[in-house]
Amino acid sequence: VNIYNSMLATLLDVEQPLLQAKLDDIDKFLQKGLKHLNWKSHAINEFVSSTMTKVKEANTILQTIKSNVKETQVVLKQFTDQLMIDRNNTKTYTIEQFQDMLKKSIAARYTVVQKGGGVIHEHLANSNATVKVSKTNENWRRYVDYVNQIVVEGLCE
Repeated sequence: VNIYNSMLATLLDVEQPLLQAKLDDIDKFLQKGLKHLNWKSHAINEFVSSTMTKVKEANTILQTIKSNVKETQVVLKQFTDQLMIDRNNTKTYTIEQFQDMLKKSIAARYTVVQKGGGVIHEHLANSNATVKVSKTNENWRRYVDYVNQIVVEGLCE
């Protein structure tokens, strides 16, 4: 009960459609139990076990996609941790030295962002594989837009 209630409490509007079939299945299963079973019924242990399996499966999916978003935010945070240019304030640079330092810094930053983009893409692909929906599914597209907004906000920090 606590896992299911926690899921419902933390479920975002953009995540709900991706898990709706699982949630509907759990609700339908629970209704059968509530209407036809009591604690003295012979099938109560099987019902509790089956319900827990369904809830844990849905919770694993939800926690996986939430974890992927959190890991994406960690990657984005790494982009802002490093200074664009780290220079010695007591030294005077020639234009050529400064341009060389800037080129190296931009190249290093580009590499970090490119690798981070690959990691973010892997997180999104993992979420898609976890929820098992088509990449053209409207609900999936909304979820991708949600993650994209997080990426944009992370890049703008």
